[in-house]
Amino acid sequence: MSDTEEVPLCCIHTPFNLTVLIFHLVALAPYQVPIDEAHEAAEEAPEEEEKPRIKLTAPKIPEGEKVDFDDIQKKRQNKDLIELQALIDSHFEARRKEEEELVALKERIEKRRAERAEQQRIRAEKEKERQARLAEEKARREEEDAKRKAEDDLKKKKALSSMGATYSSYLAKADQKRGKKQTARETKKKVLAERRKPLNIDHLNEDKLRDKAKELWDWLYQLETEKYDFTEQIKRKKYEIVTLRNRIDQAQKHSKKAGAKGKVGGRWKYPLFQLGGPQLRIFRPNFFMLAVRPGVPQPEDTVQFRVSMEMTKVDIKNYLEKIYNVPVAAVRTRIQYGANNKRNHKNQRVKKPDYKVAYVQLGQGQTFQFPNLFPEKEQDTETRSFDDLKDKYMEREKQRQKGDPRRGGVPDWFGL
Repeated sequence: MSDTEEVPLCCIHTPFNLTVLIFHLVALAPYQVPIDEAHEAAEEAPEEEEKPRIKLTAPKIPEGEKVDFDDIQKKRQNKDLIELQALIDSHFEARRKEEEELVALKERIEKRRAERAEQQRIRAEKEKERQARLAEEKARREEEDAKRKAEDDLKKKKALSSMGATYSSYLAKADQKRGKKQTARETKKKVLAERRKPLNIDHLNEDKLRDKAKELWDWLYQLETEKYDFTEQIKRKKYEIVTLRNRIDQAQKHSKKAGAKGKVGGRWKYPLFQLGGPQLRIFRPNFFMLAVRPGVPQPEDTVQFRVSMEMTKVDIKNYLEKIYNVPVAAVRTRIQYGANNKRNHKNQRVKKPDYKVAYVQLGQGQTFQFPNLFPEKEQDTETRSFDDLKDKYMEREKQRQKGDPRRGGVPDWFGL
């Protein structure tokens, strides 16, 4: 083999990377340059340009031995081929491992994806079952609540329907068994049981329903009236209690322990009023009671009065018992609204003031008969007939002279 002989590529039977092959070919390139051309280039270089360069000299060959350069070149080429083959084998081995790792990674990803999908499916099924169970439980609870409410309503209706007839007798029997005084709560229950009456309106027609509604309205109006009376009574009692407390405080200041300094001439001397001290006043209520003749006949033990609008049933009872010593069993009141069918000289409606009417039932054994305050005198027939004629004449004159209310007070002669 000569110095310019190149390495045949046909000796490499295995596939290899092109980049690695080029690298090794470049590495072998210095050995492909002939020695004679190298010497000629070294001799011509100084002639062309006299720049300082490194001069290439051939290696010294030891004398006495013959050197085979072809053998050396072949050995080098074989060594380089072996190294190249080793690099190619290592490259493909690493490539194979990477491919195996990539396949294993893909398998793990697919396996994890399948496991995740299975977990999500199981979780969705459990959530669906839980929602269905909650819906069933909610429906069952609502059904039980509706059933319980219907049962409670039925029990209440039965209790209310039977309370008026049975509860009062039950309370009476319980009182007899206990033999002691009722509490305020029991008394309240008893009163409510007596007042609450069953409606029984299922079989009534329209007219009877209207009558029933009117009756309930009247009863409600009566209850509101009593409530107002009791409220006013509570206010009055509170005021009386505060006044009595102030009087007691003032009396205690001038008691015997203090030397009775406040007593003057056998009576109590009120102290001078100072800022911040209680006011000692005596209030006299503007109440009045007027016995009137009833328009509708009343029982013998009932008296009809026209009273002040501010008076309550308790005030009426105390008024008669404390002032006139009249025993009172019960008091009923009503409001009489004034009529508004009259007109004034301006043709305007004039309403009479409202007033309160009280029906007082006297105690047991007490009766009252309204006296005849203006008894009629007995007259002769002739006088009576003359008086009747005179009254009729005067009545006709009054009717004739009475003005027309539509003229608004203008006299008859002023106009056509």
